[in-house]
Formats: sequence, C-alpha cells, structure tokens
Amino acid sequence: MPKTVLFPLACGFEESEAITCIDILRRAKIEVLLTGIGGRKIAGSHELTIDCDFEFDHLEVTAKELDGVILPGGIPGVHNLAKSQKLMSIINECNKQKKLIAAICAAPAIVLMKTDMLECKKVTGYPSTKDDFWGAEYCNQTTVVSDNVITSQGPGTAIEFALEIIAYLINRKKAQEIAKQLVFVDFE
Repeated sequence: MPKTVLFPLACGFEESEAITCIDILRRAKIEVLLTGIGGRKIAGSHELTIDCDFEFDHLEVTAKELDGVILPGGIPGVHNLAKSQKLMSIINECNKQKKLIAAICAAPAIVLMKTDMLECKKVTGYPSTKDDFWGAEYCNQTTVVSDNVITSQGPGTAIEFALEIIAYLINRKKAQEIAKQLVFVDFE
C-alpha cells in the first residue's frame, strides 16, 4: 500500500525545498497531498507560484489516513503554517500516533517548537535558528533523524532530507535507488 504524506504550502514557502522534496517523494511513489493554506495557488518567498492539488481548508483528511506530514521552510511561509490551527492539530495527532513529522529550514524552530514534540529529541534547522530549540538538542548536521521526527537545515540539504524521508517511510534501499537516479553520490 503506498505511503501518503501531507505537504502543506503557505504564502512565502521556500520553493527549492518544496519542489525538490515533492519531486523526489513522487519518484518513490509516495502519495504527496500538496495542499495550499489560504487557496490552491500559493506564492513562494521568491515569487514562484505553485498550483496545489488541494486547498487545505477544503481537504478532508485526518492523521489516521496519513503516514506523515512534511513542512517546507521559508519566511514568512513557516509563520503562515504555524497560524493554521487545523494544520497544528494534524501535526500533533500524527506525532501522538508516532507517524512521520519532517521539517526543513526554519520550520523545525517556528512550527514544531509550537508543540512539545521536539523535547528531548535531536534536531537541526536553519543555522540561525539554533538557539530557538529549548528542550531539544540542536545538532549541527545537515539532516537529523530522531525517532519519528526528521529535520534538515535548508535548501542545500533538500535532496538528502527527501531521501531520508523515503528511507523512513519505505526503506533505505529504495532511498539509495532514488539517490542513484539523481546522481546524488553521498547518500548511503
């Protein structure tokens, strides 16, 4: 049965992180529910507009139906994600069910720190956010997997981030197969 993840975009998202992850996850045959918070057409932080598959407010999905939630970074996108009570509820419920919670760039510090899910976990994020992780252990690594939470530093780590998500949801062999297709030689 294919894995299904919620991938919300909000105005001001980081385009390279979102597009890279969506593309790589779909290559692995993971169903990505690309949803727009505030509409279907969402403008990124560098004026690239994405036409999402669904409008988040009209999407009828529960944590039970998902295998995880993936959050791109970008300013002010992460602040706009964090304002969505519906999204925060789904994130919290997925975490309670020990489903994947993955966040890149500023999303770990801005969105996930609004919850208690990072307490006692190893995390990473955009380097300037390292002092924002109270109760969590910040690691100066490109991507960190800690239980059901995957965090990554930013646009330059998006490929590795997506591959770790594939390794978590499917298996490492599938992630290595996709890495080889991408000519991403540093993934083991």
